[in-house]
Amino acid sequence: MTPKESCEKEVQRFFKKYYMFTASSDSDLLNELLGSLCSSVEKFEKFSKVKFSKGNALYVAIKALRNFSVHESELLNSSKAINPRDIPNVHAELHLLCLLPRKTIDRILDGKVSDYTKESINNVFIFYENYVDIYPAIFNFAVDLYFLCVEYGLSINGSEFDSMKNSITYEIQNGFSHHVSGKIVGLNGVSASKYIDTYAVSLEERYNEMNQGGENEFGMHHVNALHTTSPMVQFNLLSKEEKSIIFQQLVDSKSFEYNDKIVGGVTIKRALTPIEYLVMKELASRNTK
Repeated sequence: MTPKESCEKEVQRFFKKYYMFTASSDSDLLNELLGSLCSSVEKFEKFSKVKFSKGNALYVAIKALRNFSVHESELLNSSKAINPRDIPNVHAELHLLCLLPRKTIDRILDGKVSDYTKESINNVFIFYENYVDIYPAIFNFAVDLYFLCVEYGLSINGSEFDSMKNSITYEIQNGFSHHVSGKIVGLNGVSASKYIDTYAVSLEERYNEMNQGGENEFGMHHVNALHTTSPMVQFNLLSKEEKSIIFQQLVDSKSFEYNDKIVGGVTIKRALTPIEYLVMKELASRNTK
C-alpha cells in the first residue's frame, strides 16, 4: 500500500470502531479506538507531510490516555448514557458519556507528562466530582478527522464514515456548529455529578428505552425519582455558572444570532428547549442593552 492508501484504511477502521464504541459498554473497545485514532494521525502525517498533531490539544490529551493504557494501567472506563425519559430533567449536547475514574486522570496528570499535555487534558476533558468524561473530546476529534479527510482528498469507504458525512452536511446546511463542549447540567436541583452517580444508565438500558417506546416500570420510577418540574422552576434552580454553561453552548452552536433590527435583539436559528429559551432570553438581553 502507498502511505495514502494505508492512511485511508486506518481512518476507515477508526470510524468503524468509533460507531461500535458509541453503541457498546465493552471497555476493550475504548483501547482499540484510542489505538486506531493515534494510528490514523500517524499515518496521515506520513502521507501528507503535515504535522497535524503538533499543538493539537484534543490529540495530545487523547494520546496521553492511549500511552497510559499501553504502558501503565487499564483505563477502566464506564460507558453511560442519559435515559431518553430524562431529557426534560437534564440539559446535554451529547447523550453518551465515557467516564474514567477521577483518580485515573489525576494519576496521568501526576506522571511524567509535559505541561502542555496537562493543560490539554484539563481543557478538553469534562471534569465532574468522581469522574472525567472523555467522550466529548473523542467526538470533537472524530469531526476534525472527517474534515482532514475531505481537505486532503482521502477516499474513505464504509457506512460509518457516510453517517458522519450526513450529520455534518445537515449541520452545514442549517448553520450549526460541528463541535460541542459536552458539559451536562441537571435541571431539577440535581448536580451533574449526582445525576451521573444516580440516574445515568448503561448504553444497553438506553437502547432498550429508545426502542420500547411505551411506559415501563423502570422508566416511570426514573422520572419520578427526579421530580420533574416546570421549566420556570427548573430555570430558577440553575446557578449562574450553570446558566452560563448553557448560554455558551447556545453561542458556540450558533443557535441564535444578535439582531438589533428586531424586538428582543436576537434571531433564533433552531428550535430551543424551554430551558434554553429562558437562558437565552435572560443572558442575551444583557448583551443587547
